[in-house]
Amino acid sequence: MAVAWDGTRVNDADAVGSVWNDYGGGACTLEQDFYYQGNASISEQVKTSENGVYYYDSGTSNDLTTPKVIIFKVLVSTNQLLNVEGSTGAILECGSGEQSAYYRYYAFGSDTYDPPRGGWLLLPVDPNVTAWRDETIGSPSLSAVDYYAIAATMTGSVKSQNVAMDAIDIVNAGKGLTWTGSSGTFQEFVDYDEGTSSLRYGIVYTLTGISYCNGRLTIGSSTATTFTDEGAVIVFPSGRYGAGHVGIAADLQNASTAVDVTDCTFRGDGQSDLKRFFDSISQVDATNDELDITAHGYTTGDAVLYSKQGGSDAIGLTDATEYWVENVTANSISLHTSRQNAITSATPVNLSAGSSGENHSIRRQPDTRPDLAVTGTSGTFDATGCSFDRFRQIGMTSGATLTGCKILGSKTINLNQGQLDTCEISTQTSVEGEALVVTSDISDIADCEFTAGVNGGHAIEINSTSGGSGFSGNVFTDYGPNPATFSTDNTGIDASSEVITTDAAHLMTDGHPVYYNKEGGSAAVGLTDGALYYVNAITSTTLSLHRSRWDAELDQNRINLSTSGAETHSLYSGNAAVYNSTSSGTVTIAVTNAAKPTYRNAVGATTTITLSVPVKITVKDNDLNAIQGARCYVQLAAGPFDDSNHILREETNASGVAEDTHDATGVSVTVRVRKKGYLPVMQTQTISASGLDITIQLANDPFVE
Repeated sequence: MAVAWDGTRVNDADAVGSVWNDYGGGACTLEQDFYYQGNASISEQVKTSENGVYYYDSGTSNDLTTPKVIIFKVLVSTNQLLNVEGSTGAILECGSGEQSAYYRYYAFGSDTYDPPRGGWLLLPVDPNVTAWRDETIGSPSLSAVDYYAIAATMTGSVKSQNVAMDAIDIVNAGKGLTWTGSSGTFQEFVDYDEGTSSLRYGIVYTLTGISYCNGRLTIGSSTATTFTDEGAVIVFPSGRYGAGHVGIAADLQNASTAVDVTDCTFRGDGQSDLKRFFDSISQVDATNDELDITAHGYTTGDAVLYSKQGGSDAIGLTDATEYWVENVTANSISLHTSRQNAITSATPVNLSAGSSGENHSIRRQPDTRPDLAVTGTSGTFDATGCSFDRFRQIGMTSGATLTGCKILGSKTINLNQGQLDTCEISTQTSVEGEALVVTSDISDIADCEFTAGVNGGHAIEINSTSGGSGFSGNVFTDYGPNPATFSTDNTGIDASSEVITTDAAHLMTDGHPVYYNKEGGSAAVGLTDGALYYVNAITSTTLSLHRSRWDAELDQNRINLSTSGAETHSLYSGNAAVYNSTSSGTVTIAVTNAAKPTYRNAVGATTTITLSVPVKITVKDNDLNAIQGARCYVQLAAGPFDDSNHILREETNASGVAEDTHDATGVSVTVRVRKKGYLPVMQTQTISASGLDITIQLANDPFVE
């Protein structure tokens, strides 16, 4: 075996020396009674005033401008006496200069102290990520980090050394441990890190049979690697790092590399990039400086990126700028210019309502869910029966196959010619217009079950005109309807009431997101080609359009419409199952063994969906022997008995089978079978999503000798 780690040990905390110091008075101690790495830690007695220990070496520093993650190893033996998490609980610090220029992180308190092993907390911090900084003291230089500290405050007196720090390690962001060799398992990572007392970098550690990971576990390199594991459970805890830092990677550049994982569970506990839209007038409370967003789901201290979504309304926020959330109620938040202000409920950013009522948004950052990253195409990566729970991204190549896996609460799956087979995929975390699975070849997805997430979005995006081909056995639940079409003249648009009449039932409800598409036409009706709108469903065939979900649900501020020409334009659901984003060219989806998925076209794209399900009749006699040459007819129950209405018309072969395909499901058909010497049979059947497969027995005709 060969395990390597991608990082730097700053100090092992096995000697006090001149680099370890007391934080706020007294003297720190070489602590040999409790430690995580090596034979000792550095400790201090902390009472009711802020105190702790810190490391500072004026002669050696580390350049963290290329994002790197510091893994703090800290312990508070009197954690019940800690103040709660916040400015007076336990605090981590890192920076440049001795207690003069640093970032402060409100790490934990008596309410959130949750040690994984022997009381020690292994806490990853990337100081490059502004979202996590609670305070900035002085002007820290990330190019010369030489200061690391833990400070804490207790609610009462203590008897002994109670706050400690052990080995300080730095790992490259998005890296961790790499395995190469033969017969590898996930236990090899544990044995190398946690299992070797002189190492214990804190990338992996265990508790009750579960492995926890603070970085990325990479399997393979240019060297041939075999790795097989079954039943492993790996959790990626939340941390103060950036997107893409934690996860599993498989490097398949060597043709002899084979990675096989079976019935393993991989779970992310980090935060998602939760996105919420709001109306720039109706949902901006300028009196209280709050955004009123029902069930917003944010927590005080969350960093969010504000976006005007292409609009122009000025509401007191700067486009593409980071703010911090204060959770006022379950349905309202205020925004602050620092995490410290949000946590301490300081005066929030002053808000003002816009003038035109636009659709603006905020999105939490960073997304700290783990990634599955498969690279290279020469080797193989096979995951069978595994669970990938709350992953940010799953990136695959043609060497990767997921079979019978469950994928829950994830954001993006980039197939890159990888294979999804018989997988259950649910609770995606995308929003309208975004897709979970992105592929250039839709035939790489077979027999999978997709269930939409609560915030909408597409199941699949096809990003290539070559993406149309066989699409077998896939089922979609709770996705949006097919496009609604309407005429641009006065038969489709009532400009006096701003109401659109669709050519057929639109199947949309109040607040449903839609993308308007001219379908290559030129008629101007007051809408922007390719833009997102929200529906107020007036009747089954009439609707109005609005700039925000809020306005749509209340049916206020309808968009002004006008008639022009007599073209057919479309409204595509932002939550349709399949999104063709090719922008030009035609994609044909040939569906078998399932119902047709709903779809959305980007401006300039064309999608044709055909359905082909098997229709099979097996004919036997009373002794269950196959009857060859029996004439079989299957026709639509509605319609004349002639060639134009036949689905199947042929004789059975030597196995007693006649078969063909059909392009519709849920339809009623009439089946007729006859052969000289046997009594004919006629019955009514329904073609299901899986087709028609029936066996018919013919009895001997008593009138024919």
